[in-house]
Amino acid sequence: MAKKAFDRIFIVILENELQSAVLENAFMKSLASEGVRLSNYSGITHPSQPNYIAATAGLPFVTDDDPKDLPNTSIVDLLEAKNVS
Repeated sequence: MAKKAFDRIFIVILENELQSAVLENAFMKSLASEGVRLSNYSGITHPSQPNYIAATAGLPFVTDDDPKDLPNTSIVDLLEAKNVS
């Protein structure tokens, strides 16, 4: 069995907030200081749902906030296939 590269991944997605404003919060500032903070990012479009789907599936499969049942594989599917919860 392959050695694990990590024990946990914790992703915080900030919606409609400036990074500088969020980092004024002591808890969020402590999270940023204890891990890797990726700061060169942006959404692919508006509204929000396409951004969340692209973040988990790797491509912008949708362009609106309408309910979807997508057949595409996402990071969640890949982790579940390896019994990672």
